[in-house]
Amino acid sequence: MTAETDRARLHEFLHGKCKSSKIDLHKAFYFFDYMIHMQPTPLMSCFNILFTALVKNKHYGDVISLHTRMNSVGLVPDLITSNILINCCCKMSRFDDAFVVFGALLRRGFNPSVVTFNCLIKGLCMEGRIMEATRLLKKMISFGCGPNVVTFATLIHGLCRSDNTIVALQLHEQVINGNSKYSVTCTPNVVWYGSIIDGLSKMGL
Repeated sequence: MTAETDRARLHEFLHGKCKSSKIDLHKAFYFFDYMIHMQPTPLMSCFNILFTALVKNKHYGDVISLHTRMNSVGLVPDLITSNILINCCCKMSRFDDAFVVFGALLRRGFNPSVVTFNCLIKGLCMEGRIMEATRLLKKMISFGCGPNVVTFATLIHGLCRSDNTIVALQLHEQVINGNSKYSVTCTPNVVWYGSIIDGLSKMGL
């Protein structure tokens, strides 16, 4: 059996285990230990499958811990791994760490994706750091990364939660009319509309 066959079988096995939620924390650590000692090392996608399963079960701190161990043996995370780690840091309100990962991602030559920025914007909005989230949206544009419906829905939700419903409504009108400075037209989703309706209702409008 070739190394490539071993890798493929491991990927398929992990995907089946993790997708069916038949993997607990103990098993996840077992498979992680097995993978970091494999020769050759499995594809990073295998680690990403494992990390994603842990995130679904809200084991954010364990993902961060395993990522540290991965670095200690010389394994370099890819963009997806970095996005998973940024998400975990944001879920734990460890924003300084999230931006450290973001900086490391840039130094390795990766272009941050819309998922990268959406994780950071959502985390900042959940903490009520709306101005920082808004600035990050502008930085997203400067990176040539176009925001999507999730980006705007997240920011509008954050604006409405922080009593900035009028600003949210202005952003809503700009984006749906295609005349915003972000040069993006999006069709609002349920979260987007629900946030504005809730915000206006609280204002008696």
